[in-house]
Amino acid sequence: MSPRGRLPRLLSRIYSARPVFRPVGGFIWAIRNARPLVYGNPLYPLFLVGRAPQNIIFTPPDPWPGNAERGNAILAGEFPFFGETAHGDESLWSPRGLSPAWSEGLHGFSWINDLHVIGSDAARRRARILVGDWIGEHRFWSPLAWRSDVTGDRIAAWLGQYDFFCASAEEDFRGEVFKSLARQARHLARTAGWETRGARRLRAIRGLIYAGICLPNGRRWLARGLRLLSREIDRQILPDGSHFERCPRLQLSILKLFIDIRACLAGAKVEVPPTLQ
Repeated sequence: MSPRGRLPRLLSRIYSARPVFRPVGGFIWAIRNARPLVYGNPLYPLFLVGRAPQNIIFTPPDPWPGNAERGNAILAGEFPFFGETAHGDESLWSPRGLSPAWSEGLHGFSWINDLHVIGSDAARRRARILVGDWIGEHRFWSPLAWRSDVTGDRIAAWLGQYDFFCASAEEDFRGEVFKSLARQARHLARTAGWETRGARRLRAIRGLIYAGICLPNGRRWLARGLRLLSREIDRQILPDGSHFERCPRLQLSILKLFIDIRACLAGAKVEVPPTLQ
């Protein structure tokens, strides 16, 4: 094979995001340390290009009520997460002096539910503005915003609240949302199974399953998500049903995550794995 023919195959292997060696004795996969070189490379966005969906084929159920107090704060330009608050939209996506946990909460977009519980046109417009801002600011990979658990949370939030903030929006906005969702899902399919550990990995897998159920032609994402879910349940859930980290707060969040996945699968008439029965 000529060098010209080898290059696309080599790049495809690099961007498949598989570890270049198996961890031995607790060593971290080389690809984790190479993420800025791999995903931050100007070529990487080319591997996220593909046909964008025009609609969603299923809207996940949303069993958890939002927080109206926080929703009103976001309407007023305040963003309170994990005991910290940012004020105003300027430099919102890269603030100074706030913790990584705060940034995870912001980029994960679960707070759209807080705007939904208000239900006003102002809340709907606010959600659209913030989603549009994120898309404009994060067309390229960055370590936190595109990390697999945060991406999984964001995909689940956007799809779960699609009817609230996106269904009645203008066609151009919907097109940008679908294009971004497809790019995020393609990236997540490469990273969900290895980039993070523990409960974070489960959050990434939930986003991949949601994308596979809700977006057209997502069967491969769904199949991969279900395989990863089965593997991680075997690894992380102990025989007594508790999570291996034995943290009550984490246990509750994982239980809610499993309820979300099960409700989404059942609502879409996809067979629920025995591990979630």
